[in-house]
Amino acid sequence: MNDYIKILKDNINGYNSTIKSINIYHRNDKERYSDSFLKEREKEYSAKKACAKQKIQQQIVDGFNNVKKTLSKASFVNVKTVCSDTYRMFHNDLIDLSPSEIQHFIDDARKTNDFTMLRSISEYCNKHNYSIQVPTVDTVLDGYKEFYEGALQLVDDIDGSAISDLKVTSFADEEFGKKLYDKVGSSYFPGVGALSDDYSHAYDDIRLKKDGRDFYSASEMAKMQQDFSNSLNGNV
Repeated sequence: MNDYIKILKDNINGYNSTIKSINIYHRNDKERYSDSFLKEREKEYSAKKACAKQKIQQQIVDGFNNVKKTLSKASFVNVKTVCSDTYRMFHNDLIDLSPSEIQHFIDDARKTNDFTMLRSISEYCNKHNYSIQVPTVDTVLDGYKEFYEGALQLVDDIDGSAISDLKVTSFADEEFGKKLYDKVGSSYFPGVGALSDDYSHAYDDIRLKKDGRDFYSASEMAKMQQDFSNSLNGNV
Protein backbone atom coordinates (compact mmCIF):
# COMPACT_ATOMS: atom_id res chain seq x y z
CA MET A 1 0.00 0.00 0.00
CA ASN A 2 1.11 3.57 -0.71
CA ASP A 3 2.67 4.85 2.54
CA TYR A 4 0.96 8.24 2.44
CA ILE A 5 -2.46 6.66 1.99
CA LYS A 6 -1.75 4.02 4.64
CA ILE A 7 -1.07 6.74 7.21
CA LEU A 8 -4.23 8.54 6.11
CA LYS A 9 -6.29 5.36 6.44
CA ASP A 10 -4.80 4.56 9.86
CA ASN A 11 -5.58 8.07 11.10
CA ILE A 12 -9.19 7.79 9.93
CA ASN A 13 -9.60 4.44 11.66
CA GLY A 14 -8.13 5.91 14.84
CA TYR A 15 -10.53 8.84 14.73
CA ASN A 16 -13.48 6.51 14.18
CA SER A 17 -12.46 4.42 17.20
CA THR A 18 -12.20 7.56 19.34
CA ILE A 19 -15.67 8.79 18.36
CA LYS A 20 -17.19 5.35 18.90
CA SER A 21 -15.67 5.20 22.37
CA ILE A 22 -17.01 8.64 23.27
CA ASN A 23 -20.48 7.67 22.02
CA ILE A 24 -20.47 4.50 24.13
CA TYR A 25 -19.63 6.43 27.30
CA HIS A 26 -22.30 8.98 26.40
CA ARG A 27 -24.97 6.32 25.99
CA ASN A 28 -24.00 4.73 29.29
CA ASP A 29 -24.23 8.08 31.06
CA LYS A 30 -27.76 8.58 29.76
CA GLU A 31 -28.79 5.44 31.57
CA ARG A 32 -26.98 6.26 34.83
CA TYR A 33 -27.30 9.97 35.51
CA SER A 34 -30.00 12.60 35.98
CA ASP A 35 -30.64 15.25 33.33
CA SER A 36 -28.99 18.02 35.33
CA PHE A 37 -25.70 16.12 35.70
CA LEU A 38 -25.94 14.75 32.19
CA LYS A 39 -25.87 18.25 30.69
CA GLU A 40 -22.40 18.85 32.10
CA ARG A 41 -21.21 15.46 30.88
CA GLU A 42 -22.58 16.18 27.41
CA LYS A 43 -20.54 19.38 27.29
CA GLU A 44 -17.44 17.33 28.09
CA TYR A 45 -18.23 14.79 25.38
CA SER A 46 -18.91 17.52 22.83
CA ALA A 47 -15.57 19.14 23.68
CA LYS A 48 -13.75 15.80 23.33
CA LYS A 49 -15.38 15.20 19.93
CA ALA A 50 -14.48 18.68 18.75
CA CYS A 51 -10.87 18.19 19.87
CA ALA A 52 -10.65 14.81 18.12
CA LYS A 53 -12.12 16.29 14.93
CA GLN A 54 -9.68 19.18 14.89
CA LYS A 55 -6.82 16.73 15.37
CA ILE A 56 -7.81 14.44 12.48
CA GLN A 57 -8.48 17.42 10.20
CA GLN A 58 -5.02 18.74 11.01
CA GLN A 59 -3.52 15.32 10.27
CA ILE A 60 -5.28 15.27 6.90
CA VAL A 61 -4.07 18.75 5.97
CA ASP A 62 -0.52 18.02 7.16
CA GLY A 63 -0.49 14.75 5.21
CA PHE A 64 -1.58 16.45 2.00
CA ASN A 65 0.95 19.23 2.53
CA ASN A 66 3.71 16.62 2.83
CA VAL A 67 2.56 15.07 -0.44
CA LYS A 68 2.61 18.48 -2.15
CA LYS A 69 6.14 19.18 -0.93
CA THR A 70 7.41 15.81 -2.11
CA LEU A 71 5.75 16.07 -5.51
CA SER A 72 7.06 19.61 -5.88
CA LYS A 73 10.62 18.35 -5.42
CA ALA A 74 9.96 15.43 -7.75
CA SER A 75 8.74 17.81 -10.46
CA PHE A 76 12.18 19.39 -10.90
CA VAL A 77 14.63 18.04 -13.47
CA ASN A 78 16.53 14.97 -12.33
CA VAL A 79 20.08 15.45 -13.60
CA LYS A 80 20.91 11.76 -13.23
CA THR A 81 17.96 10.87 -15.46
CA VAL A 82 18.90 13.43 -18.11
CA CYS A 83 22.36 11.85 -18.33
CA SER A 84 20.99 8.33 -18.71
CA ASP A 85 20.98 6.28 -21.92
CA THR A 86 17.23 5.74 -21.65
CA TYR A 87 16.55 9.47 -21.56
CA ARG A 88 18.78 10.05 -24.57
CA MET A 89 17.02 7.21 -26.39
CA PHE A 90 13.69 9.03 -26.16
CA HIS A 91 15.33 12.06 -27.77
CA ASN A 92 16.86 10.08 -30.62
CA ASP A 93 14.79 10.52 -33.80
CA LEU A 94 16.25 7.36 -35.29
CA ILE A 95 14.74 5.10 -32.62
CA ASP A 96 11.22 3.79 -33.17
CA LEU A 97 9.59 2.12 -30.16
CA SER A 98 6.37 0.13 -30.07
CA PRO A 99 3.52 1.03 -27.65
CA SER A 100 4.31 -2.02 -25.52
CA GLU A 101 7.96 -1.02 -25.28
CA ILE A 102 6.98 2.51 -24.33
CA GLN A 103 4.63 1.19 -21.65
CA HIS A 104 7.49 -0.83 -20.19
CA PHE A 105 9.54 2.35 -19.72
CA ILE A 106 6.52 4.17 -18.29
CA ASP A 107 6.05 1.41 -15.72
CA ASP A 108 9.73 1.56 -14.77
CA ALA A 109 9.65 5.34 -14.36
CA ARG A 110 6.48 5.11 -12.26
CA LYS A 111 8.16 2.79 -9.76
CA THR A 112 10.48 5.60 -8.72
CA ASN A 113 8.22 8.54 -9.64
CA ASP A 114 10.81 9.73 -12.16
CA PHE A 115 8.81 12.58 -13.67
CA THR A 116 11.80 13.80 -15.69
CA MET A 117 11.74 10.49 -17.57
CA LEU A 118 7.94 10.53 -17.80
CA ARG A 119 8.01 14.01 -19.36
CA SER A 120 10.56 12.75 -21.88
CA ILE A 121 8.36 9.75 -22.72
CA SER A 122 5.32 12.02 -23.07
CA GLU A 123 7.19 14.25 -25.52
CA TYR A 124 8.22 11.17 -27.50
CA CYS A 125 4.61 9.94 -27.64
CA ASN A 126 3.33 13.32 -28.82
CA LYS A 127 6.02 13.54 -31.47
CA HIS A 128 5.18 10.06 -32.79
CA ASN A 129 1.40 10.48 -32.44
CA TYR A 130 1.00 7.72 -29.84
CA SER A 131 -2.18 8.07 -27.79
CA ILE A 132 -0.60 6.63 -24.65
CA GLN A 133 -1.52 8.06 -21.26
CA VAL A 134 1.66 9.15 -19.50
CA PRO A 135 1.28 10.17 -15.83
CA THR A 136 2.35 13.67 -14.85
CA VAL A 137 2.97 15.31 -11.49
CA ASP A 138 -0.39 17.10 -11.84
CA THR A 139 -2.37 13.91 -12.43
CA VAL A 140 -0.66 12.19 -9.51
CA LEU A 141 -1.32 15.17 -7.22
CA ASP A 142 -4.95 15.17 -8.34
CA GLY A 143 -5.23 11.52 -7.29
CA TYR A 144 -3.85 12.28 -3.84
CA LYS A 145 -6.21 15.24 -3.57
CA GLU A 146 -9.17 12.92 -4.15
CA PHE A 147 -8.02 10.65 -1.34
CA TYR A 148 -7.53 13.46 1.17
CA GLU A 149 -10.74 15.27 0.27
CA GLY A 150 -12.59 11.98 0.64
CA ALA A 151 -11.08 11.69 4.11
CA LEU A 152 -12.36 15.16 5.06
CA GLN A 153 -15.89 14.17 4.03
CA LEU A 154 -15.61 10.87 5.89
CA VAL A 155 -14.64 12.75 9.06
CA ASP A 156 -17.88 14.72 8.83
CA ASP A 157 -19.84 11.49 8.35
CA ILE A 158 -18.19 9.88 11.37
CA ASP A 159 -18.81 12.98 13.46
CA GLY A 160 -22.49 12.77 12.57
CA SER A 161 -22.53 9.14 13.81
CA ALA A 162 -24.69 8.07 10.85
CA ILE A 163 -22.11 5.81 9.26
CA SER A 164 -21.39 2.11 9.14
CA ASP A 165 -18.08 0.52 10.15
CA LEU A 166 -17.90 -0.95 6.63
CA LYS A 167 -17.81 2.51 5.06
CA VAL A 168 -14.93 3.48 7.33
CA THR A 169 -12.91 0.30 6.87
CA SER A 170 -13.47 0.32 3.10
CA PHE A 171 -12.10 3.87 2.77
CA ALA A 172 -8.88 3.77 0.72
CA ASP A 173 -9.26 0.02 0.33
CA GLU A 174 -6.79 -1.20 -2.29
CA GLU A 175 -9.45 -3.22 -4.10
CA PHE A 176 -12.32 -0.70 -4.08
CA GLY A 177 -9.96 2.19 -4.74
CA LYS A 178 -7.77 0.47 -7.32
CA LYS A 179 -8.24 3.16 -10.00
CA LEU A 180 -7.20 5.86 -7.57
CA TYR A 181 -4.25 3.83 -6.31
CA ASP A 182 -3.15 3.34 -9.93
CA LYS A 183 -3.38 7.10 -10.35
CA VAL A 184 -1.17 8.02 -7.38
CA GLY A 185 1.25 5.13 -7.88
CA SER A 186 4.17 4.47 -5.55
CA SER A 187 5.09 6.55 -2.50
CA TYR A 188 8.77 5.87 -3.29
CA PHE A 189 10.59 9.09 -4.24
CA PRO A 190 14.32 8.29 -4.25
CA GLY A 191 15.37 11.44 -6.07
CA VAL A 192 13.98 14.10 -3.72
CA GLY A 193 16.06 13.52 -0.60
CA ALA A 194 19.00 15.59 -1.79
CA LEU A 195 16.88 18.63 -2.65
CA SER A 196 16.43 21.45 -0.17
CA ASP A 197 13.03 22.73 0.93
CA ASP A 198 13.49 25.60 -1.53
CA TYR A 199 12.18 23.15 -4.13
CA SER A 200 9.08 22.18 -2.14
CA HIS A 201 6.73 25.09 -2.87
CA ALA A 202 5.58 24.57 -6.46
CA TYR A 203 2.12 23.47 -5.32
CA ASP A 204 1.57 25.72 -2.32
CA ASP A 205 -1.51 27.23 -3.96
CA ILE A 206 -3.26 23.83 -4.31
CA ARG A 207 -5.68 23.40 -1.41
CA LEU A 208 -8.06 20.70 -0.28
CA LYS A 209 -11.71 21.54 -0.78
CA LYS A 210 -14.76 20.64 1.28
CA ASP A 211 -18.31 21.52 0.25
CA GLY A 212 -16.89 23.34 -2.77
CA ARG A 213 -14.68 25.68 -0.73
CA ASP A 214 -11.03 25.77 0.25
CA PHE A 215 -10.57 23.96 3.54
CA TYR A 216 -8.47 25.39 6.36
CA SER A 217 -7.55 23.53 9.53
CA ALA A 218 -8.06 25.15 12.95
CA SER A 219 -4.36 26.05 13.21
CA GLU A 220 -4.39 27.60 9.74
CA MET A 221 -7.46 29.66 10.61
CA ALA A 222 -5.80 30.82 13.83
CA LYS A 223 -2.67 31.86 11.92
CA MET A 224 -4.72 33.73 9.32
CA GLN A 225 -6.58 35.59 12.08
CA GLN A 226 -3.28 36.42 13.81
CA ASP A 227 -1.74 37.66 10.56
CA PHE A 228 -4.83 39.81 9.91
CA SER A 229 -4.67 41.22 13.44
CA ASN A 230 -0.97 41.97 13.02
CA SER A 231 -1.62 43.78 9.75
CA LEU A 232 -4.25 45.98 11.40
CA ASN A 233 -1.81 46.82 14.19
CA GLY A 234 1.00 47.49 11.76
CA ASN A 235 3.01 44.48 12.90
CA VAL A 236 4.16 43.01 9.61
